[in-house]
Amino acid sequence: MEEILDKNQVSVLEAVQENEEEISVSETPEKIEEIDSSPIATTSSKPVSRPIAKKEEPIPNPLLEDPYEWDKCTITVVYALHPDHSVTVSIHNHKDEPIVKSFTAADVPLPEKISSKMKTLQAIWPFSTISATVVLPPKPGDAPERVIVVSMRAGGDTPIVLTDLESNMTFPPLINSMLDELKALLPSRALKRIEKDAKTKIAPSNKSAAKTQSRPVPKPTTVPPAIANKTQLSLF
Repeated sequence: MEEILDKNQVSVLEAVQENEEEISVSETPEKIEEIDSSPIATTSSKPVSRPIAKKEEPIPNPLLEDPYEWDKCTITVVYALHPDHSVTVSIHNHKDEPIVKSFTAADVPLPEKISSKMKTLQAIWPFSTISATVVLPPKPGDAPERVIVVSMRAGGDTPIVLTDLESNMTFPPLINSMLDELKALLPSRALKRIEKDAKTKIAPSNKSAAKTQSRPVPKPTTVPPAIANKTQLSLF
């Protein structure tokens, strides 16, 4: 049966035939080294590199990113009308500590657009607190005044939302005085915010250093006397 030989096998056979005479004459013939004629694999397996997933950065909160400037930061006024007709007013900038004061409903009347809807909600839910959250977003650079967003609800019910210009939503004098107080406190609140952010950034590094220092030092291992005696006896 004829066999088809590749080039490597043919070259091996030719080399063997050329050396047959020398091999037959020699008294101690040398062993012929076998040559592997199998094809050499040219493909090399490389580890597949997986793309490193990027850590998603949280979306910045606009209430925190606004600068501490009166026309460029968000001001929030929360007006809570209780069943006994007393009112609690809370005013804050960003997410800082609010200024909170209590009044009677007659002392702090809201604009008609807001008060009429709050009275309707109070008539439906007489034993619930009716709240109105008035948000003053930052004033755009080319806008003459702010646009106010108002959200009214009874307890945890679905809110009623309306928007209007600041000039059409005039606050009573007592609430305006609270707004003036907050405006005067903005510079000092900005400094407190800077100090708070600095402490927050330093705290993680201090914790990691404290963990490193608090790690117990490993004790040196001592050989029990019995084992030491056995070792000495085995040497002699």
